[in-house]
Amino acid sequence: MLAYRKQTRVGAWLLVIALAWLLPGISHAQSFGYGTTNISVIVANGQAFAQDYTIVGVGAGYYVANGLELGLELEAWMNGDPTIYKVTPSVRYVLTISRTINPYIGAFYRRVFIQGYPDTDSWGGRAGAFIATGAHSYAGVGVVYTQLRDCNQTVYQTCSDTYPELTLGFTI
Repeated sequence: MLAYRKQTRVGAWLLVIALAWLLPGISHAQSFGYGTTNISVIVANGQAFAQDYTIVGVGAGYYVANGLELGLELEAWMNGDPTIYKVTPSVRYVLTISRTINPYIGAFYRRVFIQGYPDTDSWGGRAGAFIATGAHSYAGVGVVYTQLRDCNQTVYQTCSDTYPELTLGFTI
């Protein structure tokens, strides 16, 4: 059986946090306000098909209302065989009850393109909290649950996964 997905987003975490504290700018409450755009860079490692992968990607989100973000992420899983690409549109709601800690909840759909295999779909949810790290930046810690759609357990070792999520966001 093939292990489909195990992922951690810990690589380069300390470096990115250090850079976030150096950014000047607006108040944290505006980080999740209407019209705010955020950009993310994904650098991680993961396992699939009994191999270790280097994951790189980019993401962007736009707040269509205070606290309500629509986003899109693109990932490439490299240095393993087969090569894997992921496209993930998402929605997230950030509860802006504090200037320093803001809980969030979200949902996503994911399309996965695996070289030499049929494309797959999955859906999932996430929950956690964002913590202000600078005027234009925030860190997040949370948990993600994902479920493969139409999963064939003779091909995939598991059809669902739960993993921790560490995030660093920048707003513009």
